[in-house]
Amino acid sequence: MANVSEAVRRETLWVAAWTLGLAVVTQIVFIIIGQWGWDVLLGSVFGCAVAIGCFFWLGMTVQKAVGRPEAEAKQIFQSSHAMRFLVQGAALAAGFAVTWLNGWAVLVPILSPQIAVRLRPLWKKGLEDETPEDPSGDGGETVD
Repeated sequence: MANVSEAVRRETLWVAAWTLGLAVVTQIVFIIIGQWGWDVLLGSVFGCAVAIGCFFWLGMTVQKAVGRPEAEAKQIFQSSHAMRFLVQGAALAAGFAVTWLNGWAVLVPILSPQIAVRLRPLWKKGLEDETPEDPSGDGGETVD
């Protein structure tokens, strides 16, 4: 297996945190509405595994394609996208077809990476706004 870059590791952990967080919210909602059961828990675990695994797969695909000729990189992305889409579709179908999985509990984690990716720039901007300014006032420039 190829070495995992720091960027892939960091972004996968970000998506995993959001995916697991939304899965916990799903559990709470099902408890509140009185519909919680083991199928909801198993559906969330299954959905999280698929979502995080597919996002990691995406990151490794990007890592593999970097530096390749454009046509080859395009082929790598297309085949990866098709396979990830198939895996997610099969997981979702299983979630609604198999009695020991709750389809809605599978769906939420599968959709959560999209939410995490869209919120990431806002999170980064918020962190940049909170960084202290350079006390010297020269913008960090040095004068020789």
